[in-house]
Amino acid sequence: MRVVSGKLGGRRLFVSSKAKLRPTADRVKESIFDILRSEIEGKEVLDLFAGSGNLGIEAISRGANRVVFVDSSNQSIKHIQRNLKDLECEDQAKILKSDYRKAVGELAKTGERFDMVFADPPYLLGYAQGLIDCLKKEDILKEGGLAIIEHHKKEELKLNSSGLMELERRKFGDTMVTVLFKKGK
Repeated sequence: MRVVSGKLGGRRLFVSSKAKLRPTADRVKESIFDILRSEIEGKEVLDLFAGSGNLGIEAISRGANRVVFVDSSNQSIKHIQRNLKDLECEDQAKILKSDYRKAVGELAKTGERFDMVFADPPYLLGYAQGLIDCLKKEDILKEGGLAIIEHHKKEELKLNSSGLMELERRKFGDTMVTVLFKKGK
């Protein structure tokens, strides 16, 4: 696994062979960032279910101002810490070891808001829909912001009155990437 583009392009990311992670494949990551194009520059980014930090580190490489990484696994936190240290970008990151709902709630309480939210939750366990509901409740995504959610192709995301609208959807085998846009009030 590597950083695809930007100032860290080509650099390798550490993921232990013993890790119970399902990192975003390089081709999927490349497609996500092709959709976003230059939307990353100077943005505040939240990387939920961060795993190795793959998506957030790609955002840093492409000019994100700061990334908050959230994962509940000790193993994942160690991977993120190591990758940030190896790539010398710790100063642009904050790491929270927490359940995503708790982390989003705490970030909302402190007034943090994000231009972009990446999420690659475990498939078929309801986390993707739970995240949409959480984003609606906590309002941490700025108006005009994007939520990029990886989920299983069988998972239907119900937007209802979430204030989010689907901007784009791409399928890669069993993986679906859905890009949501936060409408203004």
